[in-house]
Amino acid sequence: MGKIANNKYRAARADVLRRFGKVLYELGAIKDKKPFEDAANECANGPVPNTHLKTIDRANCWGYNLNNVLFNMQPKTKIKELKPSGSVLSSIQMNVLVIGNCIVNENHIEDPLAHLEFNIIIKGELTKKSSVVCSWHLDRHPEGLKDPEDVHPVYHIQYGGKNLNLGGETFHYGSNLILDTPRFAHLPLDGILGADFILSNFFGEFRKNCCDNSTAYSRYLRDSQDTFWRPYVLATSHHWNKSSPIGYGWPAVKIFPQLISEVK
Repeated sequence: MGKIANNKYRAARADVLRRFGKVLYELGAIKDKKPFEDAANECANGPVPNTHLKTIDRANCWGYNLNNVLFNMQPKTKIKELKPSGSVLSSIQMNVLVIGNCIVNENHIEDPLAHLEFNIIIKGELTKKSSVVCSWHLDRHPEGLKDPEDVHPVYHIQYGGKNLNLGGETFHYGSNLILDTPRFAHLPLDGILGADFILSNFFGEFRKNCCDNSTAYSRYLRDSQDTFWRPYVLATSHHWNKSSPIGYGWPAVKIFPQLISEVK
């Protein structure tokens, strides 16, 4: 794709993101739509967000930082199995850094993203007003690094991450043992899919109402599912279905490293 085509693609992705943020705000899902507006402006106008990776073709990429998206705590929602007993959720925040490829060919399956960092930070309070926190992290395993001995699906979600720090090494974590493993293979999440992930898991009834009563919510969600989930699923299914006429440049073993490609 040339520069004009790339800019057109960036503008299209930015427009969907901006519109989805407006829909979320109008539905009462988020406290402020400005993080989506800022991210959309960055996506449309650049520059592509900085990362430590040198392999990203920035001339043919789009991207954005979507930071500090705060979700409204829906009054009818009750979180089950909340520990410690007596604690109450006070906030759910989403931060996303996305860098995607402008070159898209629906007849040749490639990874649509070059970089991804997705974080959920959940904060709460105990009845005695002490703070508690929970954090989940999803990212894309960087290209070009030496393959680790433990399993690293290209897109993986794990508990903890950089945001789970309750006072450093001297903090007493009780009976909890926190590790960076296991890493669960998971579909990629951009800002739109990430917001829906949070609504689906924490505010299920509210999310169902969004899908049932807002054509715009469903339309923008479907757009992101087609863009980011379709290649993931087709690349995975190609492991067992080699007869597909579509070309493939995304090995399924990158998605699920446990897969056995061939037994000799």
